[in-house]
Amino acid sequence: MKTISYISILLISGITYLMNPSEQTFGKRNIESRKQKILHENKTAEKSKRGCSIFTFCFDEKVMFCGNLDHPNPDGYIKFLKASDEGFGGLLHGYFAKTNTQSWIAYEGGMNEKGLAFDTNGLPNANMNPHPQKPYSWTNANFWNLLLRKCATVNDAIKLAEQFNFSGNMNFQIHVADSTGKAVVISPGANGELCFTRKLANGKFLISTNNNNADPKHGYVPSPCKRYETIFSMLKKVENKHSVKNEYLASVLDSVHFERASYNTIYSYIADLKKGLFHVYYFHQYNEAITLNLNKELLLEEHIVKVADLVSEETRNNALQEYENYKRLEKGKENLK
Repeated sequence: MKTISYISILLISGITYLMNPSEQTFGKRNIESRKQKILHENKTAEKSKRGCSIFTFCFDEKVMFCGNLDHPNPDGYIKFLKASDEGFGGLLHGYFAKTNTQSWIAYEGGMNEKGLAFDTNGLPNANMNPHPQKPYSWTNANFWNLLLRKCATVNDAIKLAEQFNFSGNMNFQIHVADSTGKAVVISPGANGELCFTRKLANGKFLISTNNNNADPKHGYVPSPCKRYETIFSMLKKVENKHSVKNEYLASVLDSVHFERASYNTIYSYIADLKKGLFHVYYFHQYNEAITLNLNKELLLEEHIVKVADLVSEETRNNALQEYENYKRLEKGKENLK
């Protein structure tokens, strides 16, 4: 796969994008059959409107960190931060959030220049024990920003979590991986304390969805989660192969993505933690990948990229058409009531 950075996009008039021959072939599927499958699975398996699927996969000296960001708002963003007195440089990614009184970009995933990556799965609220003596809390720090700036390894991330006061309701778990292949899911325990579910030393992958890895019955969907089982099955098939193409990893993300009128996979990504490459797919359009080179992006000043602006006009139009079709279908159902 060729690599294109946002620097290249700035230098080329119009829209620059990647669509190599293998990806074009991957995109030629029975679309109607696929959509019927997605509609059925969305309707029967997960009515809770909760998503986000994440996995770490190691093979042939490579460490790949992959995920779908599923959200009601279709706008995804990537923010690049240079190294500073705060710590390491890297990227944060997230979604546009809005209330009646304010709006902001909520960054809940990222990758830094040391090869650490992380992302977040939503969970039902869990009551956490207070630890006011700990140096960090929601009143004086953002845990995701600290992960990006202060942590180079999974062990660093665990130590940071142990220094953070998560008192109150904790409605998420965080999947973290580093360039050595170590990975952990940090989640709320039934006893009100943090739990750490590590990838086995000789294991090839670790998966997290919207059931608590430490307590699968604590989740938004019935246990076992069908998305979790699908990812597990697909990774198990290739865990002993020496080479696995990005197209296959994208097909894993494709198999568990969301398409709805009000809830979608707004972007997906495959992060190569050893090379510092971040491959992005917009709005479950897996036939086009944009590759961002973190080291090159960090040569620029701090900047924010809207994921939709990275891809071709054709891909944006395809995504918009799908989105509008689902909204018309939903409106038609409401009119029949």
